[in-house]
Amino acid sequence: MLLGRSSRPGAVSGSPAATRRGGRIFCSMDAIKTPTLRGFMNMAIFQDIRTFLSIFAVGIPVFFVCFVAVVVILINWKTSSGAVWALVGFAILLFLSFAMPVVQTGVQHWLLTGENHAARLWVYSAVGFCNSLLHALAYSFLLAAIVAGRSTNNTAA
Repeated sequence: MLLGRSSRPGAVSGSPAATRRGGRIFCSMDAIKTPTLRGFMNMAIFQDIRTFLSIFAVGIPVFFVCFVAVVVILINWKTSSGAVWALVGFAILLFLSFAMPVVQTGVQHWLLTGENHAARLWVYSAVGFCNSLLHALAYSFLLAAIVAGRSTNNTAA
């Protein structure tokens, strides 16, 4: 329902040009239902949060195990000779269990909001390779903790 007349020919009710012109205020029910850019951004942020939580939910067991391992290592710091290596390894895994869902959400948002999706798919491979490389580094630190934790006094029986 339009209460006034727009001074601009062809103005659509609910558009900024039709809502306020020449000191006259126009009211339209279409203007209330029209989503704004801010509304789209809020929906996109909500969708990104949902995406992050769904990706993070898959890794919650790894997150908790790494968190408990870091706490146990810090409690038993002085009694273990390989504690530094184990702490670094589990800290990397703890970081990755939170950071990778953030990165994957960002990559997915970037991929879906732009154009030429096929040309951007290489990013998934690059992120996956970096993820595997950092996991291998963390496992190397855990292996170093096992080797460092072994006794150097090997007696032949």
